[in-house]
Amino acid sequence: MMRSPTLRLGALPPIRVSPGTLVTVLLLAVLMYPALSRGGAEQGVVVLLSIAIGLFMIVSVLVHEAAHAVTARAFGATVDHIALTLWGGHTQYRARQMPALGSVLVSLSGPFANGVLAALAAGATQLAEPGSSLAVSSRSAPG
Repeated sequence: MMRSPTLRLGALPPIRVSPGTLVTVLLLAVLMYPALSRGGAEQGVVVLLSIAIGLFMIVSVLVHEAAHAVTARAFGATVDHIALTLWGGHTQYRARQMPALGSVLVSLSGPFANGVLAALAAGATQLAEPGSSLAVSSRSAPG
């Protein structure tokens, strides 16, 4: 059985990156390409934007899981690793005893981190020049 590559980022626990993570990035890029290509940008820019959106999604999963990990550690848990997978990711941790509030905060910390990322992304699109690649990608995004 082949082991997934492991990354180290500062004080975060080991981050295991499965080969499926690359598949996720490529799949998201392929799905975004048609919508982005309708915006009138050059093909090379559209390809790069499509890949960037796929990568941003993986980064958002990492931020989500890192928030779980940091919060779990704050409540005394031992965090074994963060895994990035084809289906997103998960944080593996062990806690002998964690108060109910700690468990709730560990659960809510990931979605909260994604809310912060969404607010930052929305702010960035407000700063984009009309017709720029960023403006085109924000108009083309599903949702």
